[in-house]
Amino acid sequence: MLTRLGLMTVRARLLALMILIVIPIAGLSVVFAFGNYQSILTSIENERGQAVSDFAVRTDVWVTSVLRTVFILTESIQAQPGGAIDCYAVAAQLLYKMEGYNAIAINNADGRSCFSSRTASITQDLALRVLAEYREKPHVRLPFSPLEVEADYGPVRAGNERHLAVYERSVLENGSQWESVTFVDPSLLDRFFELGSGKSMIVALMSPGLIPMAVRGAREEDMSWLPQAENIVAGSAHWRASAQDGKEYNYTTEAISNSDLYILARFDDKPRADAWFRFVMLVSLPVLMLAALFASYAHFVRTGITRWISGIEQAARARAHGKAELAPVGEKMPADIRSVALAFNDMIDESIKRESALSQSLASNRFLNRELHHRLKNSLQVIQSYMSLSRRQQGSRTDTSLAEMEAKVLVLSVAYRLALTDNHMQPVPLKPFTEEIILTLASALNESGRSIEAKITSDAGLAVDRAIPLGLVLVDAIMTGFKGADTQSVSISLEAMEDGRVELQAVIDGTLPDSQQPSRILKGLAGQLQGEIVPTAPGGVIRLRFHC
Repeated sequence: MLTRLGLMTVRARLLALMILIVIPIAGLSVVFAFGNYQSILTSIENERGQAVSDFAVRTDVWVTSVLRTVFILTESIQAQPGGAIDCYAVAAQLLYKMEGYNAIAINNADGRSCFSSRTASITQDLALRVLAEYREKPHVRLPFSPLEVEADYGPVRAGNERHLAVYERSVLENGSQWESVTFVDPSLLDRFFELGSGKSMIVALMSPGLIPMAVRGAREEDMSWLPQAENIVAGSAHWRASAQDGKEYNYTTEAISNSDLYILARFDDKPRADAWFRFVMLVSLPVLMLAALFASYAHFVRTGITRWISGIEQAARARAHGKAELAPVGEKMPADIRSVALAFNDMIDESIKRESALSQSLASNRFLNRELHHRLKNSLQVIQSYMSLSRRQQGSRTDTSLAEMEAKVLVLSVAYRLALTDNHMQPVPLKPFTEEIILTLASALNESGRSIEAKITSDAGLAVDRAIPLGLVLVDAIMTGFKGADTQSVSISLEAMEDGRVELQAVIDGTLPDSQQPSRILKGLAGQLQGEIVPTAPGGVIRLRFHC
């Protein structure tokens, strides 16, 4: 499993383990932050809806108190005997005592009509028009009166002034009825309770047509915060719309019971922006902390573990290439890795000691070997010199057997001398090796009128244990050639072939017996040379091919 995932190193596996720990924690942090964000948004919406509902309830309570007051006022005027003058007087007296009630118009059950106003903008004609208008509208039954009393209210503009018109109609027990309209100053609503204000909210008591009756959070003449389109529903509504200033805001409406008035509130996005900022912080801080933890963990893995392992690996690879490099050991190194590094260094020290001992032993053996070969070469040279001296003293009376023996001893002497030229064993160069052998034989056989021709073109080299068989084959081939009838000259060639092998060929100017075949000695020497004897043309003594 780990191999398929590519987790082959200690560092990769430790980091993978840390990732398996960090990712779930980060995921849980995000889920928790998102849940908290949704909870805050829900709480914001609930608080906004509850605030608007509270404003609607308090406004409904205020309107009910106004209706009750108007009912008592009208009943008091109805109970006063007298004519219209008395009606006007009582109405004026009651208005004077009740602050915020600007005008009243009454059609009594006994036919009397009276009107009184505290402001010039409200005239009797205006009051009669309002009475006629509300007389035709549907009304609601008042819950606080044992009599059948219906009422309605709404905004009225008198000149530049805004008023709340309260209409009431009551049917008496005898079947007669009275009606009245009272003009109330909306500022009473401001003094009755505080609708509330804040930087994130504007709230107003509205009448249909986006006409504000009372506003908190903005100036009354400022209409830029109102939505471009009115949205009146039976209950409550929440929506997002463009304001008259062109910006988008969140709006909430709540209808006032038994009235066509409603509460309109505008909320900006600061609470939601704050909630989003909190969400981002709740997500970012744990993620950043986990990222810092992961980075610290990765740094510790690199500096506290893999760095030391890499040092041991580097020392091992250097040792594999012949360099004596020790693994690094430090005070901050973990104890278990430190013990491995110390054991590795001890192994390197032992290896160096063993190699030093082996090198000394090998040097001693090489020295002894060189000395042995040197003494052997000197001995062979002494023997070869003695045989050459003996051959010269005997002169032409002797046969070629002594020259052949001298040449074979010379093969051994020359091979060891060329192999030990630089005081250490090296390949024997074929060209000087064969030329010296041929020159010695030619000198020995020249007295009898015989000659040897040589063509040596290969500059290859052979190990001494293969060069000696080649030299003996060369001597045997030359001496065998001179045994042929009428043979006066032997031609020797040693040339490189295209396939990388070297070919030795001996040809005579005489004739050999037809039954002449390579001797067992030649075949044995060719086997030591790891060569191949191939058939020759007439006059050929031997044709040998071998690899260097």
